[in-house]
Amino acid sequence: MANKSFHIQVECNVSFQQKKLRSTMARLGVQLMAYAPLGSPNRPAHLHLPDPPHLLDDPHVVRISRKYARSPAQVLIRFLLQLGFIVIPKSVKEVRKLVVVVIAAAAAINLFILVF
Repeated sequence: MANKSFHIQVECNVSFQQKKLRSTMARLGVQLMAYAPLGSPNRPAHLHLPDPPHLLDDPHVVRISRKYARSPAQVLIRFLLQLGFIVIPKSVKEVRKLVVVVIAAAAAINLFILVF
């Protein structure tokens, strides 16, 4: 019998880490696929939390990005990759869509490159 891979797609980022779900899914052998790893700043107002975090401007994220000469987006994506997530970032800006593909490809071969 062939091995089958299972995953579940959930919103996950540095401020919404899904710790209980991660634990349960790990126990069941299900890998998590994280959407909105940069937060959801363009989410419609009626879907926002009362005070949504702005992850790309978070002081801790900015400090780490400066320390390692990376963009805040790269730091946020790398954080989830290191936790074992499949990360599917999204951008509404055309130029960043290509960057997302480059980051994903680099992550697939375990590189951490500067592209922003």
